[in-house]
Amino acid sequence: MELEHFLNNIIKTAQKEILDNPLKGLILVFEGLDGSGKSTQTELIANIFKKIGREVVISRWNSSKKISDAVKFLKSKKDLKPQTWVLLEAADLHERLRKDILPVVQRGGIAILDRYYYTSLVRGCIRGVDPEWINEIYKHVPEPDYIFYFKINPIISLSRVLKRSKELSVSDVFDIGEVLKFYESGQDLSFHENKLVNFYFFQRKMSELYDIIFKEYKDKVCILDSSKNILSVYGEIIKFLRDEKALTVFKTFKDMTYFIELPKGSLKVIGDIKVTMPCDYGFIPNTISEDLMEIDVLIGDNENSDLVIKFYHYNKKGEFSEIKYAIGFSSVDEAIKAYIQMYPNRKLKYETIDYKTFKEEINKEDDVRSIENLLKSYIGGKNGL
Repeated sequence: MELEHFLNNIIKTAQKEILDNPLKGLILVFEGLDGSGKSTQTELIANIFKKIGREVVISRWNSSKKISDAVKFLKSKKDLKPQTWVLLEAADLHERLRKDILPVVQRGGIAILDRYYYTSLVRGCIRGVDPEWINEIYKHVPEPDYIFYFKINPIISLSRVLKRSKELSVSDVFDIGEVLKFYESGQDLSFHENKLVNFYFFQRKMSELYDIIFKEYKDKVCILDSSKNILSVYGEIIKFLRDEKALTVFKTFKDMTYFIELPKGSLKVIGDIKVTMPCDYGFIPNTISEDLMEIDVLIGDNENSDLVIKFYHYNKKGEFSEIKYAIGFSSVDEAIKAYIQMYPNRKLKYETIDYKTFKEEINKEDDVRSIENLLKSYIGGKNGL
């Protein structure tokens, strides 16, 4: 009873602050099964918002510093009642909302949440907890602006979870409990005596409930096929946010979306050198360049032009670093003039291609530049990708 009193006090304290403060920014929620790719995409999307100067906070499930030690201790005992587990998760979320999430959103920033109260609702319902009681606990939490539902076959989800462990393979079922978290994988339930099969049934039930819940949200939910590769899912999220005007700095050229980092006429400053931009300059989302970042592009004013120039870009030391594409220019000379203005005294090497070839090049899914390296460049080489 003392524990429940402690948790309820955390929730009630947070609820007062939640109700008192208007929100100016955005709350983005990433929901789905374990292994569906949520954590990876939170990092990538956060990086995009940071690039355009927005304040961003990423908040993950059961990560509140105030109660994390209590959560770990109680989880280790493996004898929690389902209702107490729901209260633990609710206290965690309310405390993170109060301390970490809402202050950023109140200032106009972006909160990207890896799981929200839908996780608690789904898991609680599977354990037989009254959904009305769960909804009552969460009645004051703000509704997200957008929900990204990472829909995936539970079998694929399970395979990905197992691959996170270097010690186990999908066929190794005896020590599966060492990889799967006890409550998060439903080991307290009795769907099957084999822990691997039990986890599969738990994930399948979660998937069924997610489908039911998110049917009600319609326009607010972006349903993602997260069995696709990382960059394809990333591109779908970017497109949705752009269509919803949440990323207004994205523009289109013909059928291609690009992000403007430096608009035409703006001032580019590198050290003591100041250059007035002769054209729009930005990058193409959902692509990988040789520097393991997005492909850079110079955009001219002629959208009817099918001419594309590939500049083999060299740094000041004369070393090749990446390919930059120039599109929308009426002539090669016009594109070269813009490039030289942006990068004076650089080695000049280029070739011309047509727009169709350009689209094929930037959309290669079998590119030898590995996605793993791309993610390491964003996330700093964290495990569990």
